[in-house]
Amino acid sequence: MRIASIGLAAAFALLAGGQAQAAPAAKPAIQLATETAWAAALKVHASTDACSTSIGMTAAKAVARYCRFQSPATHPPCDNENACSYMTDHIDNQNIGVAGEIVPGETDMSAKDWKTLATVHVQ
Repeated sequence: MRIASIGLAAAFALLAGGQAQAAPAAKPAIQLATETAWAAALKVHASTDACSTSIGMTAAKAVARYCRFQSPATHPPCDNENACSYMTDHIDNQNIGVAGEIVPGETDMSAKDWKTLATVHVQ
């Protein structure tokens, strides 16, 4: 009976001119952690201290991991002992982002990319 009522509600929505919309997919945990770490790194942008000192080791590693994943450089400046600004500026200079992204380039990443990002090794 419950299934029939759900189907009936969807039919009424379509008849009324509305469209049944699927809920947006939840972001992977690694993406949420990266977004949080990126925001923290931007807040301490003026600091010259090591990123790990400025925002904590876990968040700094998340920023460094994302930096290494996105950087085409053979020796990118993606190390949690660098200042957070050094890493975020490096990624910003890659011009991979679009307006409205929390982390530059995130909208071009698939669930598989985020899964791969989780395996990127950082010190």
